[in-house]
Amino acid sequence: MMRSEPMHADADVTRFLAEAGLPVSDLADSHGLVLLGLREGGELVGVIGVEVLGAVGLLRSLTVAPRRRGAGLGSRLVSDAEAVAARVGIGTLYLLTTTAAP
Repeated sequence: MMRSEPMHADADVTRFLAEAGLPVSDLADSHGLVLLGLREGGELVGVIGVEVLGAVGLLRSLTVAPRRRGAGLGSRLVSDAEAVAARVGIGTLYLLTTTAAP
């Protein structure tokens, strides 16, 4: 079973998020951003971010490689992000999405 691991907003993560159509221009300036990723055979296959804003957090930058979707990796990343949020004292998480319709 794959485990998520802490990530930095390096070129690999930035490219992965950009290819999924997610915003990346603010990654370097996001203080309090915790990124988690999943790798399979050394290849990045999933990423999620938790932006810590005191007792509130923002779930962002969730994506899974197209060929690995439907395998529960997104759920794993969300669960791991929720655990990180709880450890750092976040009581409420909000989801940032670029695709939700009204």
